[in-house]
Order: sequence, then structure tokens, then C-alpha cells
Amino acid sequence: MREILFRGKDFNGKWRFGHLVESEKDQYKCFIVSLANWEDTEEGWDFIETDVQHVNPETVGQYTGLKDRNGKMIFEGDVVFAGYGEYYQGQHEHSTTTIIDMADYEALNALCNANIVQVIGNIHDQKEDL
Repeated sequence: MREILFRGKDFNGKWRFGHLVESEKDQYKCFIVSLANWEDTEEGWDFIETDVQHVNPETVGQYTGLKDRNGKMIFEGDVVFAGYGEYYQGQHEHSTTTIIDMADYEALNALCNANIVQVIGNIHDQKEDL
């Protein structure tokens, strides 16, 4: 079973990693919860320690469950170099880079198994370079 993990950029530009919580109250908001410890009390469950960060919904991406040849986790929105210059579903204008989303999973998995994929950035930090 693949690890379920998300990342999103907070409004100070820092990447946050954890579980995704979405709220539709008042306006659509996304939060990344990286820590949540609670205890059972007589009144019910009580959170004793939390780390919840408000993130930009446009930057949220799910972990694909795959890692590149350097062991770096590959998330939706990552741009990867596929080693030998071929490309696959989700191709970008450069034949050696690909923008990853979950639809690319099968092709990406095959390339990761061949140990030729390397994360070179993501679409949120490098929009002007893509």
C-alpha cells in the first residue's frame, strides 16, 4: 500500500508536508496537518499538540508513492528528467522533462524501476522556466 502524503506551499513560500484538510466554510481553504497528538478525556478527544498550516490550494500535490534515483519523493506537480531523453504521457515542450500528475503513474513507475528518473523542480517554483 502506498503512503498517503501531501505537500503544499504556505503563504510565506515554505513547503509543508503532511495530511490534507479542506474547508469550504466561508471560502475554500486548504490546510496541511503535519502533527496531531490527542488524548481521550472525560469530555471527549482533546488535541494536545498540533501543527496545522494554511496552504495555497493551487500548490497542493499528492505524493505518487515513487522516488527518483536519488531517493527524493515524487509529488504531483514535479518536473522530472527521464535520463535517456524519452518522454511519456504528460509531456512538456522539452522532450526530457515531464510534469507529473497521478495520470502519469504507470509510465513514471516503469521509469523509476529503471532508476533513470530525477526530480529537477516543480511547476510552482519554476513557472517561468517551464
